[in-house]
Amino acid sequence: MIPPERFTTGRLIIRRAQPSDAGAMFERWAQDPDVTRYLSWTPHRRVEDTEAYLAFCTRQWEARREFVWMLQAAESDTLIGSISARPGDHGINLGYLLTRDAWGGGLMTEAATAVTEWWLAQEGVFRVWATCHPGNAASARVLEKSGFQFEGRLRRWEEYPNAGAEPMDSLSFSRTVREPSAPDNRP
Repeated sequence: MIPPERFTTGRLIIRRAQPSDAGAMFERWAQDPDVTRYLSWTPHRRVEDTEAYLAFCTRQWEARREFVWMLQAAESDTLIGSISARPGDHGINLGYLLTRDAWGGGLMTEAATAVTEWWLAQEGVFRVWATCHPGNAASARVLEKSGFQFEGRLRRWEEYPNAGAEPMDSLSFSRTVREPSAPDNRP
């Protein structure tokens, strides 16, 4: 199953990542240690690192292994982050990030809700799930506001190379087809 290359919400254009996004992605967040603190990859050192990542995203999309979209502010066309979906057995693993200047405005809740609701409407998809570092309270709140339920703490589940050298605990959240839509979370 291939998702749409483009979603729109009240304040966002959510569109497939493109190689031409490398410069903006590098400048806006890929090299920012604050944005990447709780991610599974280290900050990019050069724009070439970002170009290689976007080439990987293209291959993953074509192989239907992972779908990465850029988040673009509808009013300004500025890239403010990304969201990804990785299909698995009966479900989708969601990942996301926002630039620092977009934190706290409800934009990621808007994006996560739109992408999650599309996936849950597809035949054969029964759950969408995501994990976050226990110290990333903002990410946990995005998931809760998007209608996800806290499932528990996964011990030594994920590597967060910017926080330490060994696998660390992760908080697990999910939303299933039997749960109601997310509440209206517009700021």
